[in-house]
Amino acid sequence: MNLFRKGKKPMEKFEYKVITALVEKEMLNGEFQTKLNQLGLDGWELVNITSSTNLGSSKYSLIGISIQCIGVLKRKLDN
Repeated sequence: MNLFRKGKKPMEKFEYKVITALVEKEMLNGEFQTKLNQLGLDGWELVNITSSTNLGSSKYSLIGISIQCIGVLKRKLDN
């Protein structure tokens, strides 16, 4: 693969990380924000976040439903 295309800059390369958090725990008490801030200091950028509902028992949910957030981060690799 030729990264030095004629007359163009080389393509940037990235690495990706996926993190998860339970809304009932990490999101409400600030742990998730603290984690994101630390990752940001390490060069990671949050590019997408979504949530999913999980059925089943959870010590953070009285009715057996928990909501999990899934974040995708990226960081530029040095060439």
